[in-house]
Amino acid sequence: MPDRAPRLLCAGETFEDLIFAALPRIPLPGEELRTDVFTRTYGGGALIAAAWARSLELDVELLTALPTQARKILRAEGIAYRCVRGLREPHAVTACLSFGNERSFATFPGVNDALEERLLRLLTPPREVPSGDALLFGMPPRRPRLWAQWQRTARFAAEIPEVFWDFGYDEDLPTRPGFDRLVETATGVFVNATELALYDRRGRALSRAAESGTLVIVKHGPDGAAVLGRPDTAVAAPVPIHGVVDTTGAGDAFAAGFLARRLSGGSLEEQLAAGNACGVRSVQRLGGLPDRPWQRGR
Repeated sequence: MPDRAPRLLCAGETFEDLIFAALPRIPLPGEELRTDVFTRTYGGGALIAAAWARSLELDVELLTALPTQARKILRAEGIAYRCVRGLREPHAVTACLSFGNERSFATFPGVNDALEERLLRLLTPPREVPSGDALLFGMPPRRPRLWAQWQRTARFAAEIPEVFWDFGYDEDLPTRPGFDRLVETATGVFVNATELALYDRRGRALSRAAESGTLVIVKHGPDGAAVLGRPDTAVAAPVPIHGVVDTTGAGDAFAAGFLARRLSGGSLEEQLAAGNACGVRSVQRLGGLPDRPWQRGR
């Protein structure tokens, strides 16, 4: 047994999140809706996954472009980080309108437009990658061919045996050169049902990757999760989800729970169940970050 906590590296986007929840619907053009349910917090796939993984007692390092105030969260939680945002560069901001189980977004990408190139420089050559048991990318890559090449080298030449991706929703991603190769050489890819349909629409990229051994983990929200091509792995959500407060970051919380259980040696079904459990906990509160001591009294 290892004499240290499992280690997870998270790389990708971070945002300042402005969340307007408990809206009756999305506003019509020119219409203003008001709500008393609002929070200003931080999110993005990399940050949320890192925070949940840390809450599950993993050793975590985050590689991202951080808003200045978000660094206080990471220091309080003991999350190591490397920030690639310049002092005067604007951080990314997302406004989320949450109504029932649905959401709409408006996003200012800020420094995230330059994030991918900076991460490539930071992580190249692979021997410069901090030692880790697994690496989770939380972003849609604009240059999947380069990432596929890097990934292949990193997995076999560096100390990162497993590389996972959570792309989010990006309509252009399936048409970018190297996307097929990227998913085929990854250890795993996290998608929801809508993303699966999008990324499989052109050439069945995810289905073929699953057939070649990539874990394509499909999140079905209140219906649980399964691995594509392996119906025997389907795991139901732990409890019926009633009174959903906000679904922001639930998929990122799922990824953290899945990887935490994976790094501790759980079976594939146990990994899915752990992801489901974190996802259910996430939707019971505003924002994507877990309820941790540093949030009390804010």
